[in-house]
Amino acid sequence: MSMVEARSRSTKGPYRPKRPENPIRRAQRQVLRAFTALGSPLSTSQLMEWVYPRVKCPDSWHYRVTRTAALRWAQRIGRSDKGSGTPIMWLPKDKIGDHEPE
Repeated sequence: MSMVEARSRSTKGPYRPKRPENPIRRAQRQVLRAFTALGSPLSTSQLMEWVYPRVKCPDSWHYRVTRTAALRWAQRIGRSDKGSGTPIMWLPKDKIGDHEPE
C-alpha cells in the first residue's frame, strides 16, 4: 500500500464532513435576534416566527426547542390573555427590573 492510498482512505482531517449545528444553539441565536428586533415582552408564538420562519404547521418539538432556547436569554413573566392556548410571555433577562406587570 502506497502513501497516497493510505491518505485517501483517512476520514479525519480536512476531508471530514462538517458536523451539523445543534438546533438549540441556532434557536438561541434566533431568539436573541427576535428580542433585539422586536423589543419585549414577546410571546412564544412570536418567537416561533423567528426561530422557524419557514414552518407553517409546527410540531410539538418546534415549541419545545423554542421554549428551551428562550430560557437562555429570557424569563417567563406570565401568560398572554390573547391567542390560542394562552402562550407564555417572555421578557429578556437584562430587562427584568424595568418591566411593570399589567
